Amino acid sequence: MAAMTKPISITTATFQIRKGHHDTTFMLNRAGGIAITLPALTAGMRFKTIIGTAPTSDCTISSSGGADVIVVSVNELETDTTEDGPSDDNADVVTFKANVALKGDSLTWECDGSFWYAIGQVVADGAITSGTT
Repeated sequence: MAAMTKPISITTATFQIRKGHHDTTFMLNRAGGIAITLPALTAGMRFKTIIGTAPTSDCTISSSGGADVIVVSVNELETDTTEDGPSDDNADVVTFKANVALKGDSLTWECDGSFWYAIGQVVADGAITSGTT
């Protein structure tokens, strides 16, 4: 993977990722939550989202038009007897959960032209959820 460009700090309630954001790191720095929309499917596009400020409201990342084109796989660092690796192969939204996601939790996004693949790591159980709207 090529080096990411200088990080962009997102502090607004809504944000649209664009094709020109290829290889960008987005620092999610709004405690009050952020609603991010992915660009149209573009083969080869990649970027990273990192929690920079622990959210007190959900931070959502949604596919354009609500299409079920997100495949997500997350490693949870905590250990217990519950699910420690949430995954989904038919989502249209991924959520960094309020009061659970922590600074440093992250997802790396890559597109093959048909799906967005989000692979990441979080500290706490339930810090990321996914689903359809």
